[in-house]
Amino acid sequence: MALNESTTLVSDFSKIIEKSYNPYEDKSLRVPFYLTSTYRKKLGIAGVSMLVNPTSVSFSQTKRITRKDTQSGAVFYHWSNRAGRNNDVLNVNFSCQTGNINIRTATVMNGLYGSFSSQIQEKGPLEWLNKVSDGTTKVDSTDLKVMLQGSDYAVSGAAKMASFWNLYSLTREPIVDPKSGQPVYYHISYNSPLLGNTFVTFIGHFNDVLEFSEDAGNPHNVNYSFGFTALASIPSMDYLYPTMVNNLRTLFTNPLG
Repeated sequence: MALNESTTLVSDFSKIIEKSYNPYEDKSLRVPFYLTSTYRKKLGIAGVSMLVNPTSVSFSQTKRITRKDTQSGAVFYHWSNRAGRNNDVLNVNFSCQTGNINIRTATVMNGLYGSFSSQIQEKGPLEWLNKVSDGTTKVDSTDLKVMLQGSDYAVSGAAKMASFWNLYSLTREPIVDPKSGQPVYYHISYNSPLLGNTFVTFIGHFNDVLEFSEDAGNPHNVNYSFGFTALASIPSMDYLYPTMVNNLRTLFTNPLG
């Protein structure tokens, strides 16, 4: 009996291994967190891929404790779940920067320059623009040369600007599906050096609309922030430690835990 060729081939896991060992230095792989919602998934709309790590992320989770002072002293009431834990919901606050949103950085302007293609004798407008810019590729610190590599598109100024406004839109979207009346849950799949090779997906809602500020002294880099209430997570925060240790053991043989 002949074997199907697909059953005899070993899958190429090189990208997975590369990402696990070095998830931050290769910009084509660097997507530390991804944001979406059940509403967007239902409509088939893509979420938001943030291409750089946040400037800072803070996690806070209080205990469900009520204090009552009595004549004989203080009494503390711990409001626990079925597992005996008294942890309240987790709040995550992100402070971020857009990175360089200068739309001329690594951006191919097909729409603008495509209209001049009939006047250009080269093979295409991109080659012509690169030849013109060979001698004078910079004004101050801005690189004017058109980037031909596909991997540069995702980190262009235009892409970062679009990603920023996509996130702003996400924080303004419904908390209840206007058609079905079902609650909408928002998801943040997050990774950082602190989490090693583990991605955590937080499920909950935004606390407010995206906050941002502009600085005339640094016009191409916008600071923004948002808060998120995580009602649940995958893996559960209660079992994050054993999950992380198991994931680390797939890569390293050092004594862990």
